[in-house]
Amino acid sequence: MYKIILITLFINMTLTGLFAQDNKTNGIDIIPIALEQKGDSLYIHCDFMVDSAKHHSVKNVDLTPLLIAGSQNLELPKLSLKNRRYNKAYNRDMALMNESEKEAYFKTNEFDELIPLHKNEEHKVSYITIIPFEEWMTDAHLDVMIDDCGCDEVNNISTKRVIDKVTLEKKPELEPYLIYIIPEMEEIKQRSLSKEAHLNFKISQSVLYPTYQNNRKELQTIVNMITSVTDDKYISIDQVSIVGYSSPEGYPPFNEKLSYNRALALKEYVVSLKKIDNNLFTIQSGGEDWDGLVKILQGSTIRYGETVLGIIADNSTSLVRQKKIKALDNGGVYKYMLTEYYPKLRKAIVTVNYEVEQFELEKAKLVIKTQPQHLSLGEMFLVANEYKRGSKEFYDVFGMAVHIFPTNEVALLNGAIAAIEKKDVVEAEDYLSQIKKPQHKAEYIYTKAALEMVKGNYKKASSLFKEAEKMGARQADKNLKMLNAIPKRFLK
Repeated sequence: MYKIILITLFINMTLTGLFAQDNKTNGIDIIPIALEQKGDSLYIHCDFMVDSAKHHSVKNVDLTPLLIAGSQNLELPKLSLKNRRYNKAYNRDMALMNESEKEAYFKTNEFDELIPLHKNEEHKVSYITIIPFEEWMTDAHLDVMIDDCGCDEVNNISTKRVIDKVTLEKKPELEPYLIYIIPEMEEIKQRSLSKEAHLNFKISQSVLYPTYQNNRKELQTIVNMITSVTDDKYISIDQVSIVGYSSPEGYPPFNEKLSYNRALALKEYVVSLKKIDNNLFTIQSGGEDWDGLVKILQGSTIRYGETVLGIIADNSTSLVRQKKIKALDNGGVYKYMLTEYYPKLRKAIVTVNYEVEQFELEKAKLVIKTQPQHLSLGEMFLVANEYKRGSKEFYDVFGMAVHIFPTNEVALLNGAIAAIEKKDVVEAEDYLSQIKKPQHKAEYIYTKAALEMVKGNYKKASSLFKEAEKMGARQADKNLKMLNAIPKRFLK
């Protein structure tokens, strides 16, 4: 049964000027107050101003609020305002009835409240009804059906729109408890840099001419990389590795030796410019770069490309492969690859392996501003926590960590947590999408749950937090407590 509260005030006729007569329907003014959803209830409140001068002793009035949305509607508790004669008779009849007769009377007479009208007075009736909220009511409006004689005759019934739409309770914006993962500290900070140089040598020779064709540009790339290491006071070099490769043409043993000698020539060039201990170098021959050719073919649209890939896959020796490729299209395929693809396979890959100094916190705070790549993930975490949580500087460190350690799961998870905390949903989703096979599964599920919570997907968030809680994730219970406290309709 709906809860209805009625407050009736009797106001002298001299006050009727406070209410505009133009807005009245046969002397009845309906003042909208609220049509508002709160939690699982809908609150309906309006005031009826009834001018009994317009409803003299021969008239009765029934007022029935209607909640309407499309084809659905709900008739709310009715007010019945009765004239003086009816009111006297009603009071007399009620006095003569016992309790069972009264109960039967109210079942037969469909009204919820009787209000007596007194001639030449204005009546204010505050109508408040509270009903359970249902989804269809989201788009509802409030009308009032006015039966001007209380006799249910169509000619005497009119309907007036009172409130156009329901004011919906806003979905609560929940702030999840967020947990950053403390990275493990690196005992030794080992790093490496690699560059690929496509050097040109005269046919079958291993003498390196720095000004030959585009060698100057390629050599400068290698020198710049090595200089960035040798000139850095925080770095000590462990090893410089040079691997030479040749294109798959001619006699394989010769190509093996040629690629080694060309790598050695590059090493001598580097040593001539940079004072690096010879013992730090390792020189290797990568031989014929068939793997490189496969990668080029897989990304190309060359005719017979799939056939060449099949030949490489099905034949183990270089000479057999060369022979079958040369036979394709009367040698046309081989000639094309010789000029377009093979020069890219004559290369040297230079890798510098080095160790970076360990930093105390105060020094790390300085280094992160100029050379953040020298900090370990653990050092960056310590620096971040020197800033106020929620500050731009705090968040910037976690974003920087992802940039420097783009494949590190802890860096990605902490980056996602920072993004969630600053309400950057797109960034958080991007970081989480890069984690394909999570090793920190409980923390991964927890972070996904927190993201759904910030997005307002409370049902999904609740499910994920429960999963994370089973895996032992801390604070999951606190987030579940928040989610369980909101109205159930927000968990749909």
